[in-house]
Amino acid sequence: MIYLASAPIGAAIQFGRTLSQIASDDPDLTPRQLAVLMIRGWTHGPHHIRTLAHWIGVTKPVVWRVTENLGTLGLLQKDRCRDDQRDRLVSITDEGRAYLRRYLERATS
Repeated sequence: MIYLASAPIGAAIQFGRTLSQIASDDPDLTPRQLAVLMIRGWTHGPHHIRTLAHWIGVTKPVVWRVTENLGTLGLLQKDRCRDDQRDRLVSITDEGRAYLRRYLERATS
């Protein structure tokens, strides 16, 4: 971890965390992507797109795009809802859980 003598301690710690994130092989996620991934990692069962949108405070199309990107990275999976074929249920993959574990380890070290 790198500390700058003239920087406040909090900024130096954040700088060190940023460097460790840059040095990792994990993909960089936007705050929205990270929020969706964390919700899926910390709650039980698959969730509807509309539920995730409500919890995060954004529209369904925003969550749709976020889940598409996270699905492309292999971190989330979307399946058709049995009750409404237009809707999707979002669940976290094993790789998504591993990503969250690594992210939290870096953030708390």
